[in-house]
Amino acid sequence: MATGSPPGASLRRRATRGVAWSLAQSLGSRLLTATTFVILARLLNPYVFGVVAFASVAISVLTLFVQQGLGQALVQVPKLESRHSDTAFWVSLAFAVVLALGTVGISWPLAAAIDQPAVGEVLRVLSIGFLLSGLSSTPQALLQRRMAFRSLAARQLLSNTVGALTGITLALSGAGVWSLVAQTLTTAAVGVVVLWPAARWRPGRHASWATYREMFSFSANVTGTTLMGFLNRRADDLFIGAVLGPTSLGAYSVAYRLLTLLTEVSINTVSSVALPTFARIQHDLRRIRSAYTAATRLSAAIALPVFSFMAVAAPEIVIVFFGQQWVNSIDVMRVLALLGVANTLTNFNAALLTAIGRPNLVFRFMATGAIVNVAAIALVVQHGILAVAAVVVARNWVVSSPLSIYYLTRSIGMSLGDYLRPYLTPLAAAAALVGCAAVIHVRTAQALDPGARLALMAGASGVAYAVVLWVFDRPLVREFLTTVRVVIGRSGAASFPV
Repeated sequence: MATGSPPGASLRRRATRGVAWSLAQSLGSRLLTATTFVILARLLNPYVFGVVAFASVAISVLTLFVQQGLGQALVQVPKLESRHSDTAFWVSLAFAVVLALGTVGISWPLAAAIDQPAVGEVLRVLSIGFLLSGLSSTPQALLQRRMAFRSLAARQLLSNTVGALTGITLALSGAGVWSLVAQTLTTAAVGVVVLWPAARWRPGRHASWATYREMFSFSANVTGTTLMGFLNRRADDLFIGAVLGPTSLGAYSVAYRLLTLLTEVSINTVSSVALPTFARIQHDLRRIRSAYTAATRLSAAIALPVFSFMAVAAPEIVIVFFGQQWVNSIDVMRVLALLGVANTLTNFNAALLTAIGRPNLVFRFMATGAIVNVAAIALVVQHGILAVAAVVVARNWVVSSPLSIYYLTRSIGMSLGDYLRPYLTPLAAAAALVGCAAVIHVRTAQALDPGARLALMAGASGVAYAVVLWVFDRPLVREFLTTVRVVIGRSGAASFPV
C-alpha cells in the first residue's frame, strides 16, 4: 500500500515546476521583450531612449514606496489572514494615488532644473503607472505565495505581447518617445486586467493600522533594501542623464537593458521561485542549504555562459541587432557583462536572507554598496559612460558581493568552500567558451561579416561550454535537462531538492 509522498516531495515538485514555468515565462516573454527591444532600438535614436530612461528613474524609486515591501511580507508571513492582504492592498493603493499626484506636481520644476522639458512631459504620463502598481502588487504576491507560477507566466506573456505591439505600432507611425511610454503603460495595464481573475481574491474591509505596523516591521527592511538596490542599479542613470545628457544615457541604457534582459532569462528564472520556496522551509537549515545549492547550480549553468559570451561578442551583438547608431554601447556592454557574472554568484542571497527573517542583513550589504556606488559614480561621471560602467562593476565585486557572501554563509552555517563549489564547473566551462569565442573573433575579423561571425562564435563556443560541462559535471547537465522536460510537459520529475 502506498504510504504517500515523503516529506518535502510535494514542495520539491512545486519548486521544480515553479522553475519550469518561470523558465517558460522568461524564455517566452523575454524573447518577445528582446525582439521588441531590438526593433525599437532600430526605429528610435539614443536621445529618445535616454529621455524615457531618465524619467523612469524617478518613477522606479517612487514605486518602491507604493509597494513598501508588503508583497514580500505577504509571501513570508507564516499564517496569512485576510487582514494582511486587505491592509497590503489598501495601503499600497493609497500611496499610489498620493505619489501619482505628487509626481505630476514636481514634473515641471524637475524638467526645468535639468533643462529637459520632454522629461517632464513623460513623467506626467508615466505617473499613471503608480496606480497600476498599487492595483497589482497584492494579487501578484498572493499568487507567488501559492506558487502559482503558471498564472504569473501567462500574465507576463500576454501583457508583454500587447505592450510590444503597441510600442512598435506607435514607433512605426513616428510617435518617438511616446511609443516607449505607451509600451510601458500598456504592459502594466494588461497585466492588472489578467492578474485579478487569476488571483481569485477581492479586497475586504479588514485593513488596519495595527496590521500595517505589524507587516511594516518586516517590510521596512525590505523597502530599505530595495531602495538601496535601486541606488546600486539606477544611480548611474541619474548621474549620466543629469550630467552627460539623454543621448549618452541612451547609449548606456541600451547596454544595461541587454544585461537586464539576459539576467531575467538566465538568473531570475530560478530566483523568482526562490523566495516562496525558501520561506516554506525557513526553519530547517539543512533543507535551506540544500535548496540554495540546487538553485545556484542550475542558475550558474544557465547564466555564466550567457554573460561570458556577451563580454566577448559585444561588437557583433551591437552591430547585428541594434545597428551602427549604437556603437558607443559596445565597450559599456563588455564591462557590464562582468556585473552579470557577479550577480550570478550572489543572486539568491537576498531572497534566502529575507525568507529566513533576516532582511536587516540584506539592508546592510545593500546600503554599504549603495553609498559606495553613489560616491564613485559622482566622482567619475564627467569621464563618460565607460568610466561609470567600470565603477559600477568594481563596486559589486569589491564591496557588495563579498559582504553578501559573508552574511549568507554566517546565517545558514555554510562554509565558503561549500558556497563556491557549485560554481566551479560552470566557471571552468565558461572559461572554455570565452577562449573559443575570442579566438574566432580575432581570426575571422576580416574574413566574415558581423552576422556570420556572431553565428560561428555562438555555435562553436556553445559546443565548447556543453562539452566541458558534460565531461566534468554530468549530474548538473541532467538537472538542467530535467527542468527543460518539465517545461515542455514531458516529465513531472522533481529536481529542486528542498
